[in-house]
Order: sequence, then C-alpha cells, then structure tokens
Amino acid sequence: MIMNMRRAAALTAITLVPACSIGQAVQMGDSGALPSSRWQAAMSSPPSLDGAVEMAGMAWMANGEQANTTRIEIEIENAAPGGEHPWEVRQGRCGSDRGPFGSSGDYEPLEVGGDGRATASATVQQVLPSSGDYSVSVFAAPTNRDLVVACGNLAPPIA
Repeated sequence: MIMNMRRAAALTAITLVPACSIGQAVQMGDSGALPSSRWQAAMSSPPSLDGAVEMAGMAWMANGEQANTTRIEIEIENAAPGGEHPWEVRQGRCGSDRGPFGSSGDYEPLEVGGDGRATASATVQQVLPSSGDYSVSVFAAPTNRDLVVACGNLAPPIA
C-alpha cells in the first residue's frame, strides 16, 4: 500500500512539474548575429614561444564599406604593455605563409596599452575572397617582422 502511494505521488509530481514550468520558450535574438560573409580567426602564440609569449585574441575580415575592399579587425591580449606589433592578413595558413593580402602599408601597427590589450583595423583595397587559405599574423616588432608572435587561421564564412 505504501509502495503504491509512493508511485502515485511520484507520477503526480512527474506530470505536474512540467505543467508548472510551461512558459514562453527561450528565443535567441539576431542582434548579435555575425554577417554570413565574415571570415573569423582565433589568435594565439605559436607553441615554439610557450612560456615566453602567450598572446591570444581574435580577428575577422568582411566586405568593406567601399566596393572592392575588405575590412579587417584584430584584437589581442596578454601582450607586453607598451609594445608595438605590426600585423597583417597573409595568404596561406599559419606556418605556410604565401605573402600578404593587400599591402603591408594598409595595416596600422597594434599599440599595446597598459592592460596588455590592443585593437586595430584596416581596409585593404582587395575584394573579400570567397575561398582559399588566409591567416592573420602579428609580428614581434617593427624592426623584427621575421618573428611571428601570434597567428590565427581565418575560417571562411559558412554558406
């Protein structure tokens, strides 16, 4: 008898709890949606620099405001305060560089604040690619563009 009462109580609870929680379904707004034509990259320092430099961040590229241009933005963190780092989008993936996307002069250097963060943007006089391999490289210093201190492979937009 007690077992039957417990089962009845459990069944009642199982059927009433969902009924009590009926409400408006969660809806995701599209105000933060990314454009379908945006390439994205997660920035990080190469494993060979572990313990010396450990930058992180993100970058993206999308159609520019003017015809036949590409807008690129980057933000990094955990960089040495006061540092200045050239950066640019490169053709190819991190570690297999095939040259710049646009001109090196299109990219203003990243100027790191006291909090170790920096942001920059660029507009390149080239059409946004629809395919291929591209990456964003951050270089050690204006006088040392041979050492990449952070890199991120740009993932193409999801069609």
